[in-house]
Amino acid sequence: MKQRLFYPSQVLQPRTAWICGAVALILTGAFATLGGLVTDGVLDLHFLLLSGLDGESSSRWLQNWAQGLTNLAWAVACLWVAAKVIGRPVIVSRLIAFQLMARWPLALATGYLALPFVGDRVLALTFEMVNALPAGPDEVMAPAQYMLPALELTAWSIPLLICMAWMIWLMFESYRHLTQATLGQAVPSFIVAILIAEILSKLTIW
Repeated sequence: MKQRLFYPSQVLQPRTAWICGAVALILTGAFATLGGLVTDGVLDLHFLLLSGLDGESSSRWLQNWAQGLTNLAWAVACLWVAAKVIGRPVIVSRLIAFQLMARWPLALATGYLALPFVGDRVLALTFEMVNALPAGPDEVMAPAQYMLPALELTAWSIPLLICMAWMIWLMFESYRHLTQATLGQAVPSFIVAILIAEILSKLTIW
């Protein structure tokens, strides 16, 4: 079980990764639509209400799926280039399959926020924290009355942070395994590639 959860590229066949990844992509788009969310970047998950995008569109679910595919495409493209740069070319179909599989934690994160009692509370606390920000140069920190809401928001956010860290690990694990690169090659090339993919995906928000 540990291998499947943290090292799927080492134990799963590409066909299985394709199927599981496709299910994850579909669920992520569905949960994001239900929860009023948007995955507006390779590593991003935000409330649609705070994103500045059209939240009234009847095709929001299609846009969420399109954004998911866009995020995947940028991640794969940048990692493929990174692999070429370090002299460790990979088979594109395998890279797509396991990067798609790596999006599973994002499906869990969107499912978590799609729960009404979770998403509504997190959004309410977020607005409360925004209103608590210093309003002028004479204020250097939020009033003490906002300490408990801040701690509550942190507690609600812990599962999201775990899911995002898990997703990044799966993306890195599959990249390193497929390239068979050393840590010295894999870590810096992965970081640069994902940062570039994040920027490019942010420029193509649906």
